[in-house]
Amino acid sequence: MYKYESTIREALENGKVVVEDRGIDTIAVYQGILIAQRNDGNPLQIAQEIFDFSKLYRRPPDTTFLFKGDTDFAIRRAEIRDKSEYTPEEIKLLKRVEKLYSLYSEKHKDRIIPLDISEHSTEEIYCILKGKIDKYLELNKER
Repeated sequence: MYKYESTIREALENGKVVVEDRGIDTIAVYQGILIAQRNDGNPLQIAQEIFDFSKLYRRPPDTTFLFKGDTDFAIRRAEIRDKSEYTPEEIKLLKRVEKLYSLYSEKHKDRIIPLDISEHSTEEIYCILKGKIDKYLELNKER
């Protein structure tokens, strides 16, 4: 909420487009898994409840891009970037997140756009993102 209140809300109120990494959808998915582990709950239901609750306090994203690909490759790449090997527990969590995020995105087809990075070049992904933003700007210019 601090990030939203300190920067995002004002930018949105001023008609700007905000591109946010690891936003409320990601928070809902991760927390859904962590809470479900402790309480024997349904992680998808918990993630949805977290997302719904967040809408009471912040504007939800108009669009979320879900970058998908080879999970093992992404983990190895992150380990190299972070110069740290993930523990088996962390790898298990990341694989659970990937599965839950896929289910979660099915429930939010109207605004979550999955992009398989193994099927698109960097340039193609950029064009998809830019096209979506340009379309949004054009629609909102008329308002």
